[in-house]
Amino acid sequence: MVLLFAHRGGTDHDHPENSIAAMARALDLGLSLESDVRLSIDGVAVLVHDPYVRGDRFFPRRVRRLTAAKLAGYGVITLDELYRELGTDFELSIDVKDPAAVPATLAVADRAGATERLWLVHDSIYTLQHIRQASEAVRLMHETRLPELDRRTIGYEHHMDLLVRSRIDAQNTHWSRWTPTLVEACHSRGLLAFGSIAQRRKHMEQALAKGLDGLYTDFVQDLAEVAATFKAVSGGESELDEPA
Repeated sequence: MVLLFAHRGGTDHDHPENSIAAMARALDLGLSLESDVRLSIDGVAVLVHDPYVRGDRFFPRRVRRLTAAKLAGYGVITLDELYRELGTDFELSIDVKDPAAVPATLAVADRAGATERLWLVHDSIYTLQHIRQASEAVRLMHETRLPELDRRTIGYEHHMDLLVRSRIDAQNTHWSRWTPTLVEACHSRGLLAFGSIAQRRKHMEQALAKGLDGLYTDFVQDLAEVAATFKAVSGGESELDEPA
């Protein structure tokens, strides 16, 4: 099954990104959710991309120095609020912007019974290794530009072997960077291959045709329609399939 993620709830609507309204719309269209997590000064996992919010008189205020209640005044929701409002019957991919937020994030997911459908994403294998030590149930995803690995001291095969040894579940890179060789290298090791971020319909079609296991977009309705058509034509499965 291909997992389809609405990046911050999508942008093809009038709702603020990372808002309950945006996330609810994405779920209604059959997609799963993507967001970002940071930690408030009072230790709450909050879903916000940037390290600053636009404060009074338009002066930026650092997320890490504000309480969750204060951040709510700027439209920032908490992970707990997301689960309370929308339930847990979806995959949730979270980009870890502040590793200090991981314990609070895992605690919320554990209380909600959602840990096994939570994907934590980071570009540091070391950070992901530490998260794995904290939780056996959470899904972990590494982000990097795979073609650049061969220009460094590590090739993609060695990199993927390291992911397996580190008990990381998936590799994410831009959808256009995936080749049949790279996808097969992932799948042969039991890793999942995720692509970000496909914005045009033809790119969504091309990405799905690569055999990826997950795909992210800002254009939620387009991806829902493309995935439904792709499934009908190819006979493959997508997240939009009705349960038996």
